[in-house]
Amino acid sequence: MDAAEIYNAGNSDEDNSRGYDFAKENHLYGTSGGDTHEQHEPNIGKAGMAFPYRIKTEKELANALFRHDGRCIINGVIQPPQDI
Repeated sequence: MDAAEIYNAGNSDEDNSRGYDFAKENHLYGTSGGDTHEQHEPNIGKAGMAFPYRIKTEKELANALFRHDGRCIINGVIQPPQDI
């Protein structure tokens, strides 16, 4: 395992804390997601990953995550680079 979800806009604060703690304890790269798939969903834009370049394919996404190029979006705010 190379990464773990540390924030999900649809999860409780307690669940997100558990994910963060798990990633930190296991020295894993943290990711963020919202499980939103439609524009009308309330969590759209509140979570995800921000990259300094455009990602066009699944392979590019996998490589970017492996290189730790992304930054988590939490509550709609791009977070500083990770320290995990």
